[in-house]
Amino acid sequence: MADDPLNTLARYLLADCFLAVGTEAEAVAQLRRALELDPDYWVAHFRLGALDAVRGSLDEALASAEHAYRLGPSWTVGLVAAVAARMGDRHRAEELVQQLRNRRPHGMAGGLTWFYVITGDYGRAQDWLEAMVEERDPWALVWGRVLFTVFGSGSLRPRLARTMNLPTS
Repeated sequence: MADDPLNTLARYLLADCFLAVGTEAEAVAQLRRALELDPDYWVAHFRLGALDAVRGSLDEALASAEHAYRLGPSWTVGLVAAVAARMGDRHRAEELVQQLRNRRPHGMAGGLTWFYVITGDYGRAQDWLEAMVEERDPWALVWGRVLFTVFGSGSLRPRLARTMNLPTS
């Protein structure tokens, strides 16, 4: 960071490292710093939205998710749909999920993976992550690592490890 303090990707990756070791506050600080440098950096908005959704800060999650959707790939609507569902707006969530389903094949799997992660249906999230891997979606590696952390030592972790071609123990 000292050599290139304005590098938003480096800040995003540093945030990812902080999340991997369980220091969420530092990760959030790096994501916010990346957004100070580039307010249109959709990946940082997306990650902040996902973190806020998991923590239950749904108003903040929705604002970040909608920002990511305006700026990023169309599959980011999955996070918007998930937050809407968590906020009780089932009608909006269903409309947005239908938008994802209409995108088949490219993009739908990533959006539905996040929809099911944030709404707590980890089995379906795993199904859609496997679809991402089958489609050779480059985001499968990134989101797979995030899900590996989410699943912890739970019963879905061995299945995810097999999907990602990682050791199961």
